[in-house]
Amino acid sequence: MKIVGIACFAVRLPLVTPFIISYGTYSHVESVLVRLTTDTGLVGWGEATPDPYVTGESWAGTEAMLRHDLLPLLRDQNPLAREAIHARLDGLVTGAPSAKAAIDLALWDIAGKQAGLSIAALLGGPVHDTLVWHATLSIGAPAAMAAEARAAVMAGHTEIKMKVGAARLMDDVERIMAVRAAVGPDVALMVDANQGWRDPATAIRAIQAIAPAAPVWIEQAIRADDFAGLAEVRRATGIAQMADEGVHSARDGLRIAELRAADLVNVKLMKTGGITEAMRLIAVCEAAGLRCMVGSMVESTIATAAGVQIALARRAVVANGLVGPVMLRDDLATGLTYADGAIRTDPDAPGLGIAVDEERVTRFAATTRERAEE
Repeated sequence: MKIVGIACFAVRLPLVTPFIISYGTYSHVESVLVRLTTDTGLVGWGEATPDPYVTGESWAGTEAMLRHDLLPLLRDQNPLAREAIHARLDGLVTGAPSAKAAIDLALWDIAGKQAGLSIAALLGGPVHDTLVWHATLSIGAPAAMAAEARAAVMAGHTEIKMKVGAARLMDDVERIMAVRAAVGPDVALMVDANQGWRDPATAIRAIQAIAPAAPVWIEQAIRADDFAGLAEVRRATGIAQMADEGVHSARDGLRIAELRAADLVNVKLMKTGGITEAMRLIAVCEAAGLRCMVGSMVESTIATAAGVQIALARRAVVANGLVGPVMLRDDLATGLTYADGAIRTDPDAPGLGIAVDEERVTRFAATTRERAEE
């Protein structure tokens, strides 16, 4: 079997409402899709959702790199030879994790379809029947976030994750305490600062102030590259810390473990370069006694489904942030169900377990001018 067809689509998908986090406000998702076709008729799909603040890539740059540099290396290659393909990609380009993730996901999709198995089954089989779907609150006024959290609980959510990291620390404290008051003591509350508290002293002050809200964990409280500082925050507060933006690989996970810098690691396919390296990172976390969350950028069902597959297949994964599809006004594929606070997929569907609507892919494909202007 070999790859004989290669296609690349830069797409822009509108969100239901703007998504506000510490370093930006977003009204659209900008992704690059990859479609690989084999001489046996199998089709594999992948998605790159770059973020300059996290993956170090731009949308236009990712599309150009895939189209002109990385994808040409795949022609006539065996799609099941993932290690050999990754060696070629890494030999050409250092980094570029979301671009490589798009390729990796498509290769795994083909492998699952070739075997007639889901990716979760290829990874050893599901250990979770369903995944809890937590409601995600973007940054807003305290009263507005409290109302949104209350509505989410009424809709069946048992977990709330709220974004903070605004300019004034006490505004974040007010937001967190308002949400806790709105949802009561029994709802799990997670706080994601997206590096917004910047330094250990500020983060420690914030976490001590919100301690009465009993957050389950604090995610990426300070700068992504300050592992020693995160360890300081963890020791000083006694509240579980999650490392996210600074952890891209198994080597980063090992460093977190060595420093005892965090209790949890957020594994995102766009940071690791796909499923292949994500599984290595999770294995390091398992060996070190660290728990994992499988997170995501705001992605379509294509990339989100890949996250669902690995989250289902690993015991170390205790949470997920795979909420992109519910934030989109229009999606590109079907295969995931969000209902009653849970995410479900068909365990018998092969590969990613999704059906891509190619008419929608064409409809949302951006023009060359739009890509160039980014």
